[in-house]
Amino acid sequence: MGIEKITEAEFVVKVFDSDNNEIMQSEVIRVETDAPASYKQNYDDSGFEIYNENGVKLSARSLQKSELSDNMEIVFYAENNTDSAISIMSGNVSVNGKSIEPLFVMSVGAGKKAVDTMVFYDKDLKELEIGEIQTVEAKFKAFNENLETVFETDAVKVPIA
Repeated sequence: MGIEKITEAEFVVKVFDSDNNEIMQSEVIRVETDAPASYKQNYDDSGFEIYNENGVKLSARSLQKSELSDNMEIVFYAENNTDSAISIMSGNVSVNGKSIEPLFVMSVGAGKKAVDTMVFYDKDLKELEIGEIQTVEAKFKAFNENLETVFETDAVKVPIA
């Protein structure tokens, strides 16, 4: 993402059970480093732009194999220049024309930027006899803290490089 120095980081810890049900979520945890507060970070916001209106931007960056498993994932970049935190989800997802349910819920705090992944489980890809991801199509929807829809897209074909 082109980050050269970390001056601060904010994150939430979520705990899931073996069925991927969320069982705990922390409050926002903020960590500051000893880097000068005056440091200005430039962000690499490149990628395939899915949505960019009303202070919210969502882009797909790349397809990659997970570092921790045999799962495949698409990296996403999001900016939220609004006054309310948002959560972005996907729906009606297909890989190579076959319906699939990846893991993708991206949370972005008010005035923040985030990087997250859409995870395609290896076992699901094998069940669908997908050896290589060639095409991905999905709808995206974002909600604010009051569960109001921030945006909703039609089906988007995410280019796979």
